[in-house]
Amino acid sequence: MWKKTYGKTGKDISVIGFGGMRFPKPNDIDGSAELVTYAHSKGINYFDTAPFYCDDKSEEITGAAIKQLPRDSFYVSTKCAAADGAELRSSLECSLKRLNVEQIDFFHIWCLMFPNQLPERIAKGAVPAALKAKEEGLDQTSGGVHAPER
Repeated sequence: MWKKTYGKTGKDISVIGFGGMRFPKPNDIDGSAELVTYAHSKGINYFDTAPFYCDDKSEEITGAAIKQLPRDSFYVSTKCAAADGAELRSSLECSLKRLNVEQIDFFHIWCLMFPNQLPERIAKGAVPAALKAKEEGLDQTSGGVHAPER
């Protein structure tokens, strides 16, 4: 599988990622997790998920799969749409548990539909909460505001 360094992170990401938005049978956690481990066996090392994907099962499915894999063999991405810092922190902690990891490799502040929403996310504490999580080692990104080089 071809890999490319993601921006300035130094992380070599497979050029094909696995998106966990549409598992065919999300209530079959183990069966769905097999799709993730199969993708990994073919060289995919970037797994994207989010709360609410697949009837709120995607993070659980991804977590069931990646707990079977060596931690240094994959990167996991998830998201949070909360504007409030406490809500973001709660969502992040829930994601960590569901994913069976101690840190998220790429954590995104999600659902910014209009430019004026970023100042709101900063003012209400989402961005500061994400940056604090990064300082604590829970998030390896730049608080969800990292933009890769193109």
